[in-house]
Amino acid sequence: MGYDRSMKLLLMIVALSIAAAFAGSVADKKVYFMYFMRGEGTRPTDQKLLDAMQKGHIENMVNQANLGKLLAAGPLNDPGQARRGITVLHVDDEKQIPALFENDPYVKHDIMRVKAAKWDVDPKMFKPAVDPSSIVEYRLVLMKRGLGMQPENDDMVREHRKFMDGLKKTHQLAVWGTVTGLDGVREVMIFNGTDTDGIMNKLKEDAYVQKALMSPEILPLWMSKGVVGATK
Repeated sequence: MGYDRSMKLLLMIVALSIAAAFAGSVADKKVYFMYFMRGEGTRPTDQKLLDAMQKGHIENMVNQANLGKLLAAGPLNDPGQARRGITVLHVDDEKQIPALFENDPYVKHDIMRVKAAKWDVDPKMFKPAVDPSSIVEYRLVLMKRGLGMQPENDDMVREHRKFMDGLKKTHQLAVWGTVTGLDGVREVMIFNGTDTDGIMNKLKEDAYVQKALMSPEILPLWMSKGVVGATK
């Protein structure tokens, strides 16, 4: 499943807004990783109503980007269709996040819900889109808590960080960091490129994965080209 024309328009407009707003980013804010989750509300069948809701959704996303509170956004291909897309937010506190989307028609009508968690990454890892007219495919990796029971130690942490640093050179890892409070997910990563098998096979070499302390899930993600680093 790809993205439709309205989502492409959304990404293009948001990318332009992000580029305009980056200069005003505040370094002491925190970064949050957020899902748009499928809600229980009924999606309208009237195309005019759907178009109006999409317009409002776009306008709100653009507004948050203009305010410097949204660093990146894009739709996901979730096999279960529960996670509709992501945003990366740059705000003072998680409690501020619901208010950012209270005017979003999809959220108002419970067609989508927001679910956010603190993401320990440097906001400078996200860049103004170098080509906001171009949308490219990425890979989102969710490192979930595994069933392994072996205790972690300082050596394992150092080796894991070294392994992740190596992925930047070998598999186009663009950004990664730990998350807190996201349904058992311990780390979130975004890779440039679409090499799902290559990424998965490489992650299996990580000690945390081998000892079943973490288990990777890989999802296709679409965002503006260049928002998290150079793409081939």
